[in-house]
Amino acid sequence: MVYLDAETLESFMRDVFIGLGVPKDDAQIIAEVLIASDIRGIDTHGIQRCKMYFDRIKAGIYEVDTIIDVIKDGPTTALWDGNCGMGHVIAY
Repeated sequence: MVYLDAETLESFMRDVFIGLGVPKDDAQIIAEVLIASDIRGIDTHGIQRCKMYFDRIKAGIYEVDTIIDVIKDGPTTALWDGNCGMGHVIAY
């Protein structure tokens, strides 16, 4: 079995997303969130999802440029449309 440190994996994932056309800052957010999930023991939402996101971006299911539209903004809640962008970036 091969073990890699978190920094190496984060760098790899960031580069994968950049290679897919995701803007550098957004790719960094995605990589950080995925690594943080694994570090916290939430393996179901960590680096194992990298392949799924890769496939969905390649298939055109997710957009590489995350554009957020505010649909409704109230005193305690808001409704945002992420336009099929990456949820990590939308929530960040």
